[in-house]
Amino acid sequence: MGELIEVLLIDSDGRARESATAVLASEAIPCHAFNSVDAFLRSPQVTRHACVLLDVSASEIDGLAGLDALHQLYDARTPVIAMVSTGAVQTAVESLRRGAKDALEKPLNPHQLISSVRRVIQSGGDRSTVACEPDDVRQRLRRVSERERELLSLICQGFSNKQLAGQLGISVRTVANHRAHLIQKMRAANTADLVRLTMLAQKS
Repeated sequence: MGELIEVLLIDSDGRARESATAVLASEAIPCHAFNSVDAFLRSPQVTRHACVLLDVSASEIDGLAGLDALHQLYDARTPVIAMVSTGAVQTAVESLRRGAKDALEKPLNPHQLISSVRRVIQSGGDRSTVACEPDDVRQRLRRVSERERELLSLICQGFSNKQLAGQLGISVRTVANHRAHLIQKMRAANTADLVRLTMLAQKS
């Protein structure tokens, strides 16, 4: 894992911190946890070579502001992975736009957590340098229909299923089915991962 010392986790939810720490420990990835951005920023254990897991869904933390603070104080090679509430597409999109290298939905899936941490570490904090992934994602996008591209564009703007239904003139259930099919076609883990993959293809 190169110069990485440990994963630094910021989450106000004690159970979530314990769970994520245990998952990382099972893969021999050291983790130091904090219950707030302020505690994180005051800690002498913060290093330039750490991967930061930041919960941007908790109001106590004010995660998006915390994400901005991290990018102001530390260089871009300190990768930040945003954790968002399930279905919080707009928050995931905004986190990625503000420089997060990935966005994971809570509750965290252990496999997705480990995969994401390893991916951003191996890429040195640069989402565009992950080996082969941009080309692979572009190939997947070529299999997406024009109608699906329209849906994908709206999803990446943070539209909810209800908003998508109104915009496209279809039922919410039909939107949910189309979204699920699109996630499957793009081989994404969930909606947040679908947005990440799309932004990766567009920026590379």
